[in-house]
Amino acid sequence: MENIQGDLDEGDKPSLLNDVLRALSGLPAEIEGERERQSREKTRLGESQETPLCVHTAVIQTDTTLNPVTIRPDRVARWISIVTMLLLLATATFTYRQWVAMNATYCEMRQQTALMQKQLEAATAAIITRQFRITWPTKQAYLSVILDNRGKAAGTDIHADFQLIRVSLPDGKAIGKPLPNWAFAISEIESSPVLPKERGIPLDIGLEDLSGIGIPKAIRLTGTFSYFNGFRKDSESACYYILGEVHFLDKLGKVGQSGGSTVVACDSLSAQIAWYRTNEANARQ
Repeated sequence: MENIQGDLDEGDKPSLLNDVLRALSGLPAEIEGERERQSREKTRLGESQETPLCVHTAVIQTDTTLNPVTIRPDRVARWISIVTMLLLLATATFTYRQWVAMNATYCEMRQQTALMQKQLEAATAAIITRQFRITWPTKQAYLSVILDNRGKAAGTDIHADFQLIRVSLPDGKAIGKPLPNWAFAISEIESSPVLPKERGIPLDIGLEDLSGIGIPKAIRLTGTFSYFNGFRKDSESACYYILGEVHFLDKLGKVGQSGGSTVVACDSLSAQIAWYRTNEANARQ
C-alpha cells in the first residue's frame, strides 16, 4: 500500500486512495453477497433435485395405498355369494342326478320283482277250469259243472254266482218260464287232475224244451266265478250257452241227421250257429 502511494502524484493521492479504500471496504460485503447467492443457488438446485424424488415417493406411496382399496368389502361379499350359489347349484344338480339314478334302479327292481312274481304265479298258482254239461237223467234236466285244478297250489275260497235264462236262437230272446239262479261255494280244491269237484242244479226243463230243427234252443248262463289261486284273488266273468239237441231235415222233410247238446262260450255262438246252418243246407241236398 505504501509503495502504491509513493508512485502516485501528490495531487492524485487523496482521490485514488479513497477509491482503493472504498473498494477494499466493500469487498467483504461483496464476498458475503456472493456467498449468499451461491448458498441460495445451491438451495434452489437442491430443491430441484429432491423434488422428483419426493414426487416419485408420492407416486409409490399412492400406488401402494391404492392396492388395498381395489378389493372392497362389498365386492368380496358379492363374490362369496356367487361362489356359494354355484356350489349350491352344483350340489342340487348332483343330488337330482343321484335321485334320478336311484329312482330308475328302484323302478327296474320293481319291474323285475313283478316279473318274477308273475313267473312264480304262472308256474305254481292254482288254475281251476270249468266244464259245463247238461243231461236228462230223468224228465228234468241236470245242469252241472266240473271244476278241475290244473295248477300246483290249492285253490281255496271258491265262489260261483250264475244266472240262467232260456232263450231262442239266433235272436236270443227269453222264452219259457224263468229259471232259478245258481250259486255255490267250495272251501278248497286240491291240485289233482283225477279228483275234480262237481256241482250241479236240477232244472224243470224237458229234453224237448231245448231241442230244435236246424238250430236248437239254449240256456244262457252268465255270472261270476272267483277263487284264491295261492297268490291273489282271481275273479272271472262267465258267459256260456248250453245248447239242446238239433235235428236236420233232408230234402224230403224227414230228420236225416241229429246232434246232441253242447256248450259254447258266448263269443263262439255265432260260429256255432254258422255250423248249424251249413249242416242244415248239406242235409237238404
